[in-house]
Amino acid sequence: MSVALESVHKLDIFYDAGENVPPPYHYAYHLELTLKPSGLDANFDLRYLNREELTEEEILEEGFTLQDDWSWSGSLPQLWLEALQEQMTKSIWPNKPKEAREGEAVLEIQLLSQPGEVLFAGRPADVPSWEYFLQEIMQAIYEVAQKEAPFALHYLEIDDSNIEIWLNASFAERKASARQVGMEGPGSESTRELSWPALKKLLKTVYMPDYDYDNASDFPPTEPGRHVSTGEGVWFTFGESLLEPGANTNSLDRLEAALKEIFTDQK
Repeated sequence: MSVALESVHKLDIFYDAGENVPPPYHYAYHLELTLKPSGLDANFDLRYLNREELTEEEILEEGFTLQDDWSWSGSLPQLWLEALQEQMTKSIWPNKPKEAREGEAVLEIQLLSQPGEVLFAGRPADVPSWEYFLQEIMQAIYEVAQKEAPFALHYLEIDDSNIEIWLNASFAERKASARQVGMEGPGSESTRELSWPALKKLLKTVYMPDYDYDNASDFPPTEPGRHVSTGEGVWFTFGESLLEPGANTNSLDRLEAALKEIFTDQK
């Protein structure tokens, strides 16, 4: 389908994580994005669904509160306007959008012109790409609203050649950087700026392992080994509280390698 993207003034987006996501995790949101020269005006409304099936204790035990629904209106900077336009340009807008299969996530997007004409309505062909992009938008909203801090990761390797790596990323500003310190002293410190696509690739390795919060530590580690904290105030140890998701995966080694590769000099 040919959509005159230069005529798009507003996106009206509805997302439901789907019945395959059980409560209290099951959520849906409505997001309106209005394109302006200075950036994006956003109206965001998040709702958690089907929690009436659970007791208050069951909800709290999963790390939620009893009031997780949230609404926000505000603006995102001009760089997000550019990112949204790029996302729309590379997307496929089918003439006959397919409906979500039973149980899977529902994504419905309306592209509207300035007078309110509907240029497209339905499910884009590249749903996974939009799901990830919208997660980034949500993180940017949380940062701008000061509901969440920018992403921060701390990697600590305690052995004969101690290494510390700090990774910081702001979704609101679409910027990421990393800093590494070794045992050699102040001169061994190095910093790198990461491109946004590079951060996206790196975050896939960060979230590939299983994080066992029950066995995580509230205190910085002192024992030999590889450890990581993802900004939540707890530490995970490779092979103990940070685990492989399957028998034939190597997510822990891939995470370590991905972090160290940031500082590999490129010729």
